[in-house]
Amino acid sequence: MIPGNEPGQEAHVQEDSQSLEARIARLENIESLRQLRIEYHQRTNDGDLHRLHELFSPDGRLDLGYFGTYIGRDAIAEGMAAMGHRGRFMVKHFMTAHTVQLAKGGSSATGACHLQACYALGGTSYLVAGCYRDKYVKPEDDWLFAEMSFTAYFSVPSAVGWAGDDLHWLHPAVAESFASISAAT
Repeated sequence: MIPGNEPGQEAHVQEDSQSLEARIARLENIESLRQLRIEYHQRTNDGDLHRLHELFSPDGRLDLGYFGTYIGRDAIAEGMAAMGHRGRFMVKHFMTAHTVQLAKGGSSATGACHLQACYALGGTSYLVAGCYRDKYVKPEDDWLFAEMSFTAYFSVPSAVGWAGDDLHWLHPAVAESFASISAAT
């Protein structure tokens, strides 16, 4: 018998090629999801907040914690456009450690990544850090965000730093208390 032509080898090669195709498809899906996540941050960094809604499913949910929650593409478009029109506003995102878990069937997935952002509002520079947790859907050919939730670890003025007791200066309740303290002095 010629080596490599053992009985049953053809079936084994066919199984391996199907397995290889499935593995390649899985890796392509993971890479597509990473590109979706990168596109979100790239549009943010480029000031294209008004285009972020395009990355979400029609009923997508964007929950930015104390920065706002928006449900549906229209609400996301309006909320992000309003955020971009705040006085002396700028934001730059630096994303890291993106992980993805594909669901069986290949039409949904979950993911997470960490964020450090340089944020400016009204002439004050802030450091913002936190974690995004995502749910993705693939209704047709392209992946979209079904849900994106952000949990802030801190949002502090750069001059103050993140080692203090007050870690959420951009939270509306905290911002109001600091504003009233500043107005009183």
